[in-house]
Amino acid sequence: DHKENAAVFAMNFILGRNEPVRLASTGEIQLDSPYLENRSRVENFARQFGITVQLRAQAPAKIIYELKQPRVALYQSWVANPDEGWTEWLLDTHGFKYTLITPADLHAGNLIAKFDVVLVASQSLGGGRGGRGGGAGGPGAVVDTTNQRSEDSLRVGAFDDFVRAGGTLVAWNQGATAAAAALHLPVRNVVSGLARKDYFTGGSIMQVIVDTTHPVMSGMPGRADAFVFNSPVFTTLDGFEGSVIAKYPNDGPILRSGYLVGQKYMQGLAAALDVKHDRGHVVLIAFQPQWRGQSTGTFRVVFNSVFFGGQVAAQARGAPGFWSAPTLGTER
Repeated sequence: DHKENAAVFAMNFILGRNEPVRLASTGEIQLDSPYLENRSRVENFARQFGITVQLRAQAPAKIIYELKQPRVALYQSWVANPDEGWTEWLLDTHGFKYTLITPADLHAGNLIAKFDVVLVASQSLGGGRGGRGGGAGGPGAVVDTTNQRSEDSLRVGAFDDFVRAGGTLVAWNQGATAAAAALHLPVRNVVSGLARKDYFTGGSIMQVIVDTTHPVMSGMPGRADAFVFNSPVFTTLDGFEGSVIAKYPNDGPILRSGYLVGQKYMQGLAAALDVKHDRGHVVLIAFQPQWRGQSTGTFRVVFNSVFFGGQVAAQARGAPGFWSAPTLGTER
């Protein structure tokens, strides 16, 4: 069952053997491996990874996504970013293979030749704001602001080229805000520019409604808790193609723990989206799925995103009727 975080160890183990892993639309993981050829080995496998395994002679009739060993990159800017570091920790401790890429790799371009999925933590897409540590020459380089703007444009262009060529860019929290703006996606952050007295969350836990049929949300419950920290709140605009895959409740309380001013600015709005961008996809997660290694209930959103490339992304469809953009009054 994909709702178990430990199941990703089993998936990565089998994929590392170049053997098939299939993910059903209901969150069931199918491991068709000669390694699991008898019951005793299956039982040892389950104990090793701390998961529940069922033996079945025939696969259920459900939508199936064929998973392959993904080519994954994690963006690391020249300016140190704690959230990127926590993402390294999450991937390392759950058996993922990935490559760190820097602004120099973006400057070289042609990411699509090397990667299927690029992850961006809660950070900007540029290399910094100029000055020490912000330039294309690497840590310690000194660059004037004019050159910095030029370099940032090149980096954004590399991300855009990657997605348009068929890659998947996954970004969360401030990274999602940056990606939506930089790639000119048909979405809007409705809380951008609001005064603190009108809208404020800080670090809080909110309830979201999830489209569990979408591969990025596979294994998630229909209603889940998500950690936000000055996070964006999205709506879709004309020209949007793709799926809203998580949203805030339209009625009832949203806040589960912490602090919230301005609930009306969140009601019915999008908390995660799969945005089609030319031949590729941009997954915008408007919360912190791996916040300091503590938000275990949403770790699988990152895990699923790692596999959301190629045919999995091409096959993905949101649940019909899950989302319709709410009418926003002048107060929103």
